[in-house]
Amino acid sequence: MDTLRPLPMFLGISGNNFCMSAGAFTPPIKKMDKTTPEKITSRIKLNISFFLTNYALVAFGVALVVALMHPGMLVSLGLVWLLWWGHNYLIHNEVVLFHRNISMLVSISHRFYVLFVISVVVVVWKCFRPALLFSFITGLIIMAHATMRDPKHIDKYGSTGAIRHGGSSDSDEEYDNNGNVVMVDHPKSDV
Repeated sequence: MDTLRPLPMFLGISGNNFCMSAGAFTPPIKKMDKTTPEKITSRIKLNISFFLTNYALVAFGVALVVALMHPGMLVSLGLVWLLWWGHNYLIHNEVVLFHRNISMLVSISHRFYVLFVISVVVVVWKCFRPALLFSFITGLIIMAHATMRDPKHIDKYGSTGAIRHGGSSDSDEEYDNNGNVVMVDHPKSDV
């Protein structure tokens, strides 16, 4: 939860007018040269480490929406879970119906193999397409945000998300030899 950033910081919203800051989302490079892949990779790594919890929440939200778009998948997974629960219940409990022990009609290993095959069929038939859709949408959103979110406009909020108003700060922006922003945390001094 240390990387959970406020929504205005994540979306690049500045001030109380709920408008996106002009410099919050900018391309990572102005011109193509031999350091272009390094600059893009550096920005993506910086943003992923800074917004990790936000990206996890985005992935959870996309998973929820994709799951709700595929109710057949949810019903199938619920039925498979119910069958496995019944199998486990029959292993640990004796169920007698019409003077016959139900768990003895089919052996545990035969039930297991039948349930395994049913589970594989449900996962491939009902879950594969939604899983691909989830991966594509989540990857697209996260990579677009991580690539375009400018770290120079992240740092002005500090690590707490509140806009800093001058004075000394706990984290400062420094630049490496290539002009990339490097966020450096300085220890607090008790004076």
